[in-house]
Amino acid sequence: MNSSEQREQLRIENLELNNRITELTDFIDSASLALHWVNREGVIIWANQAELDLLGYRKEEYIGFPIADFHTDQDTISKILHMLLNNQRVEDYPASLRCKNGDIKHVVINSSALMKDDEFVHSMCFTKDVTEAVLAEKRRDKLTAILQ
Repeated sequence: MNSSEQREQLRIENLELNNRITELTDFIDSASLALHWVNREGVIIWANQAELDLLGYRKEEYIGFPIADFHTDQDTISKILHMLLNNQRVEDYPASLRCKNGDIKHVVINSSALMKDDEFVHSMCFTKDVTEAVLAEKRRDKLTAILQ
């Protein structure tokens, strides 16, 4: 293969790689599951549209703010951040988040840390809304208490 053919092959491979990056970015940004990244200072550095929709915020109202501002229980978010900074996985961790309109969303959080050279870069967090299940359980518990 001569140098001209090599350059053309490289150009094609770069184009394919760029297309794949665009596809993956679109997939993540439009995923139905809420996703966000938090840096080592606990500040939100990225969130997809599902995360913004879940809580009712626009990007400029959410990205760049401390994640703790959106949690109703500071102990919970402190524990989560501590685990992540120590490269521990967070699995099905219950939390409550405050929406822009003041509503509270009950969620479970699954998160891990992106580490480079043993240094925390950012979290990779998946947030699942379980509000309806939590409220249904509370209604069931209330009915059970009334019937006893």
